[in-house]
Amino acid sequence: MNTDTFTVNGSLRHHFHGIYSATIAIACGTVPPAQVVAQLPQGTKSTVHQDLILLRSDGADYEDLVQWIEDHRVDGDCYLFDCCDGKPRHPIDSVAHSIDHGPTFTLQLPFVDLHTPQLPFKEAAK
Repeated sequence: MNTDTFTVNGSLRHHFHGIYSATIAIACGTVPPAQVVAQLPQGTKSTVHQDLILLRSDGADYEDLVQWIEDHRVDGDCYLFDCCDGKPRHPIDSVAHSIDHGPTFTLQLPFVDLHTPQLPFKEAAK
């Protein structure tokens, strides 16, 4: 087991009424939610409720957020009904099995130092 990383589980819910939006829930379990929030793409709107992070996306940040999640996914193949048409798994916003919910997913993320301020890097003048 790699102690430099942790896993969390999540799912996406589609909102098709009016302008499309999605809510993504990430259950942190024993991992402090700040570990996940600190690594989200810049501009991601998040709300933390105990060990649950809710992400709401309805704009330009949607594609970046979905891509960030796909880049960190470690869950396996779809296990429902011998599906996927040869694809290893559905994207998190797939409607293959439900019009309301995407498939559940598992993310693997590195632990980050939450106590050291992350200052923007500036190249030294030459």
